[in-house]
Amino acid sequence: MKLPTLLIIDGGVAALFDMAFLLVPAQAFSPVGVEARATLAFIRQLLGTAFIRFAVWTWSDRNAIDSTIRRAIVLALIIGIAVGFVVALVGRIIEVVSTLGCSTIAICLLLALGFGSFQFVNPELA
Repeated sequence: MKLPTLLIIDGGVAALFDMAFLLVPAQAFSPVGVEARATLAFIRQLLGTAFIRFAVWTWSDRNAIDSTIRRAIVLALIIGIAVGFVVALVGRIIEVVSTLGCSTIAICLLLALGFGSFQFVNPELA
């Protein structure tokens, strides 16, 4: 198997799981036997693994020479962070999180704007 094929498979699997976790978390876990009560803890653990994955990815690619690769990475980060912003904002609006949750909204917004400036305003700097 070639690396691009593996990346396509990984991206597809990640997208399927992410959409299920995002849209219907309790239902996504019931077929595999995770009780609704345990679903939240399980999602938190999976989210933690995703954060580790992205931390290693962004750290190791920070000095990538190929601008095409950097632009793809930045675009992926913008999309992920923008979705995180929307989820955090909705969570605050429907009062799932306290006012402290506004810090997550602010962090996502600032990161999305920062990466967006490299992707759309000054792409030559990316």
